[in-house]
Amino acid sequence: MTSESATPARGDPLLQVEGLKVHFPLTQGVIFRREIGVVKAVDGVSFDLTRGETLGLVGESGCGKSTTSLAVLRMHPASAGRIVFEGEDITQQTQGSFRRRMQMVYQDPYGSLDPRMKVADIVGEPLVVHRTSASRADYDERVAQLLATVGLLPAMAERYPHEFSGGQRQRIGIARALALEPSLVICDEPVSALDVSIQAQVINVLMELQERLALSYLFVAHDLAVVRHISHRIAVMYLGRIVEIADRDDLFREPLHPYTQALLSAVPVADPEIEATRARQVLLGEVPSVMRPPSGCRFHPRCPQAFAACRTEDPELLDMGGRQVACHLHRRGVIPIRPAAAAAA
Repeated sequence: MTSESATPARGDPLLQVEGLKVHFPLTQGVIFRREIGVVKAVDGVSFDLTRGETLGLVGESGCGKSTTSLAVLRMHPASAGRIVFEGEDITQQTQGSFRRRMQMVYQDPYGSLDPRMKVADIVGEPLVVHRTSASRADYDERVAQLLATVGLLPAMAERYPHEFSGGQRQRIGIARALALEPSLVICDEPVSALDVSIQAQVINVLMELQERLALSYLFVAHDLAVVRHISHRIAVMYLGRIVEIADRDDLFREPLHPYTQALLSAVPVADPEIEATRARQVLLGEVPSVMRPPSGCRFHPRCPQAFAACRTEDPELLDMGGRQVACHLHRRGVIPIRPAAAAAA
């Protein structure tokens, strides 16, 4: 992989998410359907993203990462909260100019491309939908430019998706996302389906494009090594909530939330001597149901440092001097126990 990029200066946010909730009702019955419960997939998420920045969004499967990204794109309706993009409140919008300025790279490079369409039609479809090409010659030239931008030959435009490798297909997906010159690209696990060596190539393409085009990324992933490499800041989610947001280096050097500490302690280290001396923070029990989240702090049933307040009081995301953490240990001035050599991860 290429070297890590510098953190951009914090300015006016490109994207602001405030108290976002996405709840899905559960119903029963065929004719007279009645609501029997609610799945609280996202339940009060707040963060911001500046121009030229990558915010990594990490957490266990089912914690609400992908639902959050789809809600930001307005592909899922928000149950509550606000989404402000480029100064415009888009919370209740489903159509508008923001559609051109906000695009997505999907997880599955095999399922996200129509196998019946040629690459030229896949990459150029946004141009047709938004009517940005004045002529066929302009259209063909733009498609060729987009393919060259992601490292593919323009002659490949006449091929079908099945003629490409997984990494090449993901490059096609990236080219399609760039067709309308967006300012924000949401990457939902964009390399999880690829081999490690191909992952590095795709990540390098994303980083080079960000530097060249001043793109902002919301990068959803569960692979902490990938997130550490590409992100400027990282937000950690657990059971529909963000529990910690910090600069990449600060988070890996000194994780503050017990859940973040457990995540980092599970990351293996290549050096066997260091790996043998690292302390593990093993979480007991299962992730609670999003239909019936526990009272108080949602992490308290699995937290080895939980105390009485954790079981009854819901912690707010507190500012801890340039970073944020939702944990009663820090609100009460208690210093949590951190696993030895957490930074080595």
